[in-house]
Amino acid sequence: MIDTIIATATPPGTGGISVIRLSGPTSVNSTALISKKHSSFFKERLATLCSVFNDDGVVIDKCVITYFKSPNSYTGEDVIEVSCHGNPLIVDSIITSFLSTGVRLAHPGEFTKRAFLNGKIDLVQAESVASLISSRSSKSLSFANNALSGKVSNLLINLREDVISVLSVCEYELDISDDETGSNINSKCLLSITNIAEKCRSILSTSNNARYYFTGASVVITGKPNVGKSTLFNALVGLDRAIVGDAPGTTRDYIDANIIIEGIPIRLIDTAGDRESIDEVEMAGVRRSKDIVQDSDLSICVYDVIDNIEHKEHNIHVLNKIDIKNNRNNHDTERTVIPISAKKGTGIPSLKSAISSALLANGSQQADSVLTTKRQADSMILCYKHLMSASDILKEETPRYELVAFEIRESVSHLDQVLGRTHPDDILNKIFNNFCVGK
Repeated sequence: MIDTIIATATPPGTGGISVIRLSGPTSVNSTALISKKHSSFFKERLATLCSVFNDDGVVIDKCVITYFKSPNSYTGEDVIEVSCHGNPLIVDSIITSFLSTGVRLAHPGEFTKRAFLNGKIDLVQAESVASLISSRSSKSLSFANNALSGKVSNLLINLREDVISVLSVCEYELDISDDETGSNINSKCLLSITNIAEKCRSILSTSNNARYYFTGASVVITGKPNVGKSTLFNALVGLDRAIVGDAPGTTRDYIDANIIIEGIPIRLIDTAGDRESIDEVEMAGVRRSKDIVQDSDLSICVYDVIDNIEHKEHNIHVLNKIDIKNNRNNHDTERTVIPISAKKGTGIPSLKSAISSALLANGSQQADSVLTTKRQADSMILCYKHLMSASDILKEETPRYELVAFEIRESVSHLDQVLGRTHPDDILNKIFNNFCVGK
């Protein structure tokens, strides 16, 4: 028999209300026991006010209880939601009372896992729930909501139908003898597979460009001492977080802050100036800064004069202090350097746009529907590789259709893994164990 599970659906701590959620066949009966009501007292989708009691018959709290009858609930099972006052003592007492009726505590992500197993959502939608909860910007929220609504799943389902259509042609070719129509079928299959592979590549490309909306990015400010790195850091953060001084070496260790730039969550890091020194503490800061730069997604290289700029990938070059007379026209000689005055705020909007463009493949337009997890992307990469292998076989002088069919079946298999149509238990456990308890 399926267990009935319970967990808080709201964050721990004190608040106006807390919500406790149950799912499983005994949800209503357990609620009836701790409220001293008959199970028929709770009507489907009707919020009901009643008291709940502990094992000694003492009132714990007066709660609003809502019943969602199977299959019209989040999990597809009978679900009860108990809204109580947001005191952790009250929440713990109510859960303890429920546990005494035979209910057990839910595992992380078990409610959403049951929704998936009961066919309420597919695996892409299930993973989007976690993405929705952990989103740190409005853009990632939008992507997660689109995935939850089924837009990403529909995109992949349509892709799968196209692949199945080509597979049926190849398998038909296997069942008939060679004739003059073989060459024509071969050309059609090759064209179809090429088009499908291009769709697959496009999905991967847009999803890769959008990954920083979900994962966030680390952006490091580097440069020689006294070029204005800390002033720029403060200008981008919008607060005086870093100490600014005229003496070189003011920043001896890195300082960081979390900001949002054009929808991208960014950990901005101000580092110690790159120079030689006899001060052991300062040199330790310089060494640590070099390690941080290596591990970063993007570096903002700050100069106060244009001097031996080495252009590298994942670098943005900034000429600071253009408000100073000697630097005012210096930037005209180097178009790939962004002129700013961190002190005055001049050029900061342009710099923010450049940061966004550098992280998002030079500012390419993002699709509304993107893959939201690395697991999905990894499976789609394998799907693409098998399609390309099928394409290569079809280009041979005498294609072996059994090999073409094998490669296409493998591509379908990886699409099914994305959607959760095939789901080894270890993969499911890994996915849902990363959810919060109560979701």
